[in-house]
Amino acid sequence: MSDFPWQKFLAPRFWPSWIGLALLRVSIYLPYPLLMRAGQSIGLLLFYFMPYRRRIALHNIRLCFPHLSDEKQFQLVKENFVSIGQSLLETAFSWWGKLPDNQWPTVRIEGLQHLKNALAAQKGVILLSAHFSCLEIGARFLLQKQPLVAFAQEVRNPLFHAVMLRARSRKLDLLLRDDVRGMIRALRNNAVIWYAMDQDYGQKGSVFSPFFNIDAATLCSTSRLARATDCRVMPFYTHRLKNGQGYRIALLPSLKNFPADSCLQDNTRIHQLIEKQINQYPEQYLWLHRRFKTRPAGKVSPYPAKQRRIRRYHQAEAGVRYNFYNRSVLDLLKANQLQSFEDFWSLHLPWVEAPNKRRGGYSGVVRHELQYAQNRIHVFIKRQENHNTFSLRHPWRGIPTFEREYRNIAYLQARAIPAIDCLYYAQRLQNNNLQAILVTFSIEDSHRTLKEMILDEDTSAEHKDRALYASGYYMARLHSFHIKHGCFFPTHIFVNKTFHERLDIRLIDLERMKRWQTIRSASRNDLRQFFRRAEMFSSLQIDRFIEGYSDFFPDKKALHRIAREQKERYWQG
Repeated sequence: MSDFPWQKFLAPRFWPSWIGLALLRVSIYLPYPLLMRAGQSIGLLLFYFMPYRRRIALHNIRLCFPHLSDEKQFQLVKENFVSIGQSLLETAFSWWGKLPDNQWPTVRIEGLQHLKNALAAQKGVILLSAHFSCLEIGARFLLQKQPLVAFAQEVRNPLFHAVMLRARSRKLDLLLRDDVRGMIRALRNNAVIWYAMDQDYGQKGSVFSPFFNIDAATLCSTSRLARATDCRVMPFYTHRLKNGQGYRIALLPSLKNFPADSCLQDNTRIHQLIEKQINQYPEQYLWLHRRFKTRPAGKVSPYPAKQRRIRRYHQAEAGVRYNFYNRSVLDLLKANQLQSFEDFWSLHLPWVEAPNKRRGGYSGVVRHELQYAQNRIHVFIKRQENHNTFSLRHPWRGIPTFEREYRNIAYLQARAIPAIDCLYYAQRLQNNNLQAILVTFSIEDSHRTLKEMILDEDTSAEHKDRALYASGYYMARLHSFHIKHGCFFPTHIFVNKTFHERLDIRLIDLERMKRWQTIRSASRNDLRQFFRRAEMFSSLQIDRFIEGYSDFFPDKKALHRIAREQKERYWQG
């Protein structure tokens, strides 16, 4: 470590990183089957302990695979985290391991002759890859056949960044991502540049290109480099085969007629190639990246804001305690002069219904229309004063009931249980009055209640069955976390009005939701309330709801019996 500046990283804040790197360093001595099982365990730990990234992956998969059911989408997210965990140990081996290694499985390299043919033109080659979990280990295998030039992208952890640079520089020639002259110089020297351009770096130097039919900001650097140097552009992908059978490295023929007349054409063509690979190995793509965070004018980012960034952004307004401010809609709120608690509080709009004046205060809801570019977006602004709930943690003043509702929304979304989307939550103490505001998107234009759907004679029986099954399934998923909804009524379950793409269910009125002692008691409580208000359902429809509930707990016969008992006791159809 004579050339490594380890003295810079002795502070206590780097100690967890040192421990993690030490474990990665030791992992390279494990046999390959044990290494993969360890990677699976790491991936599952990441899945449960990284809720923010889990939500991002789920958002991406829902956008790119809308035809999959919610259960399959959630399962794909879990498989993706397992693949990421395995890639961490593969990356450790690519940095510190020695090849050839007889303990590792077969590596099949397809299309190596295409690379040799491209190098024969003496114009340089861009190996155009994508961010699959095997990206690092694939380059390590290919280095046995061909020297490569790679990019050194900065990461947030300075210790990890320094270790990565040192490990990569032993085997690769490194360039900074913005070193355009270095790229051109390397290509003119007939070098092979390893490059992946399928990430969102903002609008600068990018165009919006369709990726799974969604506009994604994509750099034009590939087209510009190819135009400036007349180099060859070859797609290059690495995939992990199932059941420990090894790896497949695919070097496809050089792209013909590349670059085209516009960057949009080139990026669209590249995205189509990447989509084809993703459809073969969807669990191995890096869904944890916010691929669609940069949006065209008038469109809102689909991703939630990270809590740490929220608090940092809103330290300025004195006297206001911010629990949530969705940064993905900042432009939307700024365009409508809604940038502070007072801006929301001072809106004078008619109540949707008479305010609730219990608990020594009041709580009401108004509906507001926001203008953004050419779009009209409806939101509900919920406002309350001294409308608090009390607990052992807050026995005197209590907390606003909206705070509990906001926390419940975030809790459900982190566990892939659909709820309404929150834009803003804040509370303040004004003249000894505790005030709170909760702003959510309105879904009345696109959704209707489960009760309205069942009573609608124009809705097909198939769509009703799907909605009932999904409702039962999500109730069971809620109970699996020992959570009781408290008012799981057919009027509090919203279903999208059209089924052109996929079923979309949202749960509302989460103020009463709380953790319950046992799954059985939560089940009895919510099922009783649901069946008492399901008199408009037929017996077959109730059975379909129970089927969805029971399928989530295939091995818990006691819950199946509870569901049937609650139907017989409380359903009055």
